[in-house]
Amino acid sequence: MKRILILVSLLLVLGLSAYIWYKASWWENMVTSDTEGWYKYPELSRTDIRDTYDLAFKKILLLNGVFFASVFLLLKLGNHKRK
Repeated sequence: MKRILILVSLLLVLGLSAYIWYKASWWENMVTSDTEGWYKYPELSRTDIRDTYDLAFKKILLLNGVFFASVFLLLKLGNHKRK
């Protein structure tokens, strides 16, 4: 039962991470032209796009770090209780 819970949680975290990255790339596609690569909106710059990807990457790292740390600690706690 514990393995199924970990597997479902892992799939949920990976799906959420993919969604966060998808939203960042979707925003970039909204800002840039599809064919020529220039910006549709002159007030937005490359730094805005870079900051969006940077924030998405930090969210993904934080989310995955918390998940893997929680799983590791729960497994350690389960092994400690058995002894």
